[in-house]
Amino acid sequence: MSSTYIPNPLDPSLYRITEDEAKFLKECTGITDDEELKQHILEVQAEAYALTGNSAYSDVLKLGKTRENAIMLDIGCGFGNDSRRVISDGFPLQNVLCTDLLEGFFNTGHKLFKTTPESSPLAFFGGDIFDTKFIYPQTTTIPNLSALENIGQLKGQVSVIHASALFHLFVYDKQRELVGIMGQLLSPQPGSIILGYQAGAPNNEKAAALQANIRLTKIHSPETWKDLWAGEDGPFKPDEVEVHAEARAFTTDEKLGATGSAEGDYYWLMWSVLRR
Repeated sequence: MSSTYIPNPLDPSLYRITEDEAKFLKECTGITDDEELKQHILEVQAEAYALTGNSAYSDVLKLGKTRENAIMLDIGCGFGNDSRRVISDGFPLQNVLCTDLLEGFFNTGHKLFKTTPESSPLAFFGGDIFDTKFIYPQTTTIPNLSALENIGQLKGQVSVIHASALFHLFVYDKQRELVGIMGQLLSPQPGSIILGYQAGAPNNEKAAALQANIRLTKIHSPETWKDLWAGEDGPFKPDEVEVHAEARAFTTDEKLGATGSAEGDYYWLMWSVLRR
């Protein structure tokens, strides 16, 4: 793995938007309160910023620049802000596929970034990732990412899978199903990588306490997260992948955005799964 990159912390005191920008964002998001809009923007900003704080981010960019036809799949892409960041840092746009349950957020992303499907032809696949079907013959030919019938057509062809703020939405059995799907999509080539972040905890005791307190479906510590991927029931054998996970405490503004309060201890679990 590359060495850990820790970006400078975000400074919410630098938040500035014009009256026209505020009006536009209120129309896009449906948020009418100025303070609520600010917290929403800061929360989305923190999520996008967290991607570059992942220790594997430089590995992602390297794959995009050195591996021929390297595909990146952004699962649960929302506005597509993470994919846009990766593309701006050098990953080929034509090799990036965004997917989410609903297309509305992705279309709003064009409004948010003032782009169009013509000026920024980022491929999108709308649908439930759990409907992925591996019924297609596996080939070495890269399919047209804008014309897929099912994500399962990419079996064994995806060099980078990104999934942020996603796993904590599901119960444990669905998490296991999701890692299985990702395991089949990931390219067998060494260096292929899955990465992301979600609500987590630094240890098992804290994970149990947080899960009981905020009633999310399943909170992982670095230990249980590694077991999910390369444990007895995981999609990979321990010698097939290197799983890295670390907990990072929420900033005050992240707490406010997520819970409405600056009190309590909450964490992001930053992680990556690297094919050996």
